[in-house]
Amino acid sequence: MKVGWTGRVAWLSVLAAVAGTARAEAGSEAEAVDEARRHMEAGQELYGQGRYVEAAQEFLAANGVHESSAFVFNVGLCYMQGGDAANAVRYLRRYLEMEPNAPDVAAIADKVREIEASLAAAPPTPEGTPPPVVVITHESADESRRRMKSMLNVQTVPEGARVVIETPEGAVAAEGTAPMTRAISAGSYVLRIEHPDFETERTEVQIRAGGVYGYFYRLGQGEFLGFLRIVADQPGARIFVDSEEEGAARVTPWQDTVPVGAHEVWVKLAGFETVRQSVEVEMGAANDVTIRLERVPYGELEVLTNVDAAAVSIDGGASVLARADPGFGEGVFGTRETLPAGPHRVTVLSEDMKEYTEEVLVGRGQRTRLLVRLNPSPSRVSAWVSFGVAAACIAAGGAFGGVALDIQDGVERDRSAGRLDNNDPRILEGLLWSVGADSAFVVGAVMTGLGFYYLFRDPLPPSEGREDEPVDFSGIDGWTPAEDGETEPAIEVMPTAGPTGLGLGLEVRF
Repeated sequence: MKVGWTGRVAWLSVLAAVAGTARAEAGSEAEAVDEARRHMEAGQELYGQGRYVEAAQEFLAANGVHESSAFVFNVGLCYMQGGDAANAVRYLRRYLEMEPNAPDVAAIADKVREIEASLAAAPPTPEGTPPPVVVITHESADESRRRMKSMLNVQTVPEGARVVIETPEGAVAAEGTAPMTRAISAGSYVLRIEHPDFETERTEVQIRAGGVYGYFYRLGQGEFLGFLRIVADQPGARIFVDSEEEGAARVTPWQDTVPVGAHEVWVKLAGFETVRQSVEVEMGAANDVTIRLERVPYGELEVLTNVDAAAVSIDGGASVLARADPGFGEGVFGTRETLPAGPHRVTVLSEDMKEYTEEVLVGRGQRTRLLVRLNPSPSRVSAWVSFGVAAACIAAGGAFGGVALDIQDGVERDRSAGRLDNNDPRILEGLLWSVGADSAFVVGAVMTGLGFYYLFRDPLPPSEGREDEPVDFSGIDGWTPAEDGETEPAIEVMPTAGPTGLGLGLEVRF
């Protein structure tokens, strides 16, 4: 039936008003259909393994999520194949009550009467014992599985369209008003959707035994919808469908109805490579997409220390200066570098502070934090004073020794000439100068030793560090990749001697 422009405008207005609500309801219904499908597939697998009671429980679970006579019929098949006549009759009768107009009603009613007759002919069992196993079918599991019913769910926007499922020969297999759920046998069919205000739509569908099929159709736009479910192996990954705009992001796991056909999907998560994948959404099928994310090949190293402008060198390269940043905390100075994943050797040094060196493993897509507390180097003033005193003493000892030698030479000349008086005062004077020289040398030697002691003595603790547990980029609020040139340019650091503070503001806690 053709629709005039006045009718089309009216319907477009209605559709615009209810589009959000209808889409939300369709999405909720689609989720229920998808969950029922998973239970149906699990039941099919158990049925193939001969675990009929467990298969029946899965079909019942599917029916609990989305009621359908197809699940009820399949439960009856499970009990029939397992020889549980009472439960087979119970669920097959329930199917007949739910589908009084099904094409196979007469055949199933005959089967129920046959099972009841077999059950009546079975010998009675003592009270308290399980019912007897009755052979009520001679079909193999594969043969009976081919007779399983499938659930067919049809939804339209707007609702209320007439839905007809026909065989290729034109026989009606099922009909109803959307939203419609029916049990249907395996085969080829034509799905016809009729609405007085829209053109009739027809499409061919192929149904396999024991499946769940959901068809979603938007009238007036000639558009069938399919159910798309996207799951990433990393929680919190963002999903974009057909648009990379930030406002279009969803969070995994995500599922909704989308137009049937080709779609582009992007999956993003900080610290992982973006995955782009083409997806073909089929009508009535389970369009499940599982994405495995790979970590980026780099990570970040954050070095924090207690000394402003401390030089941080990585792998022996040019150094960068640790500077204050609100993100580091008050009284803490640091730098953050993007590095290839793997081990890196970090050196932190500052004037008059003890150098710290550590090997740090940078993980892929992770930020590793190294906390370094630089401790002061010991003062060498005592050593230099000791060496100065030692030099003075040795110089004095040399001078005293020279005077003593001059006196001794004069005394020896007079003794050789026979002019030396035993009471000559030069003898005592020379002795005193000689003792003074020896004493000066001894003191000089002692002070030299003391100078070396102070030179190598180190009573202060070494600089120390601690590596925190790495944090995934995805766990850092507001993390974004570092832009080129964002970090401070590297500089060459040449330690020089000079007066500095000891830098004891140890704000980096351990």
